[in-house]
Parts: sequence; structure tokens; C-alpha cells
Amino acid sequence: MGKLLITLLIAVVGVVTGQEETDVAMTLFATDLNGCDELSACDTVVKIMCASVSSDWRQCGITGEMGDDNFPLFKERFNFRYVPSEMQRWRFDLIDKDVLFDDPIGSVTVSMADFLRATEIQATMMFELNGRSRFYLHRRSLL
Repeated sequence: MGKLLITLLIAVVGVVTGQEETDVAMTLFATDLNGCDELSACDTVVKIMCASVSSDWRQCGITGEMGDDNFPLFKERFNFRYVPSEMQRWRFDLIDKDVLFDDPIGSVTVSMADFLRATEIQATMMFELNGRSRFYLHRRSLL
């Protein structure tokens, strides 16, 4: 009886608080990434870093390079497992790839919980980078 009661309490708390594990899928895009290079548009890569209460920042994804494009729509689709008790966070580092040295374009940090709340109704979350530049996280269906 005791184990059943504990199991029921855990299940009820999970439903009431909306704190259940789920899979999250997303795609990335950016707009107005002007000023990367003098003679051409940005050659952008997005490095995705992940952290949680149980792990420090580590790379958990990277896009392919979108060459000579100030409005990159990245082809990759990223899938993550959301575990509420882990307080997971993402950091998206936008980088302009160059022959000699790579240049940072901007960086965005967001918690998975904030992303899920923000995309319950509208599927896209927008972040300002530098002035006009914007970076978007688009939540995708898992189908």
C-alpha cells in the first residue's frame, strides 16, 4: 500500500506541475547577420552547448556552415530529452567561419523550461543579438 501511495503522489505531482520528461525537437535560423566580413556575407555555424545541475557545459550539437548568407536557415533538426529535475540549459554560439580566425557573432542562453513555456502557443522564440541581428529557435513536432 505504501509503494502504491508514493507512486500515485509522484504521478499526481508530475501532472499538476507539468513536470514530466518529454522529447524536444527544434530547428534554427537567423536574420540580418550583417557586418561579419567586409567583402561578403556571414559564413555562419551555430555551436550548441548544454548544461544541467548534474553536468557542466558541453557541446551537444553543431550546424553545418551556411556560407555567404546573412539570413541562414539551418538544415539540421536537433532533438533533446527534457528532464525537469535537471534544470537543463542551452547556449547557442553563432560563429562566423573564416580562413584564418573564426569571429563570434553572438551568443544566446536559454533554459529548456523557458523554451517549452514560450513555445506552447507560438512555435518560435526570438532573441536579439547585436542591433538588428536576430536568432530564432523553432520548436518542431516530433512526428
